[in-house]
Amino acid sequence: MAPFAGPRRLDLDKFVFWKDRLAELYEEIYLAPPDTWRQLWIDRRNPHQYYTFWIALMVLALSLVSCGASILQAWASIRALNLQVASDT
Repeated sequence: MAPFAGPRRLDLDKFVFWKDRLAELYEEIYLAPPDTWRQLWIDRRNPHQYYTFWIALMVLALSLVSCGASILQAWASIRALNLQVASDT
C-alpha cells in the first residue's frame, strides 16, 4: 500500500508554530462563500444555498416561459377577435 493512498485529514493541532495562520488560511479558502455566479453554480458546500439557487433559477425560467405564453395568448385572442369582426362586416 502506498503511503499516500488514502485521503489526508487536516489536523491543525499537529502544527505548533503555524496553527493559527493555517486555520485562517483554511477558513479563507475553504469556508468563504462563493463570490461569482460561476462559483455559486458549482459550489455544493452549503446544500441550503445550493438548492435555493437552483430553485430560484427554475422559478425564473418558468416565469419567463409563462410571460411569453401570456403574450402569445393575448396576441392570438386579439387576432381572432379582429378576424371575427372582419368576417361579420
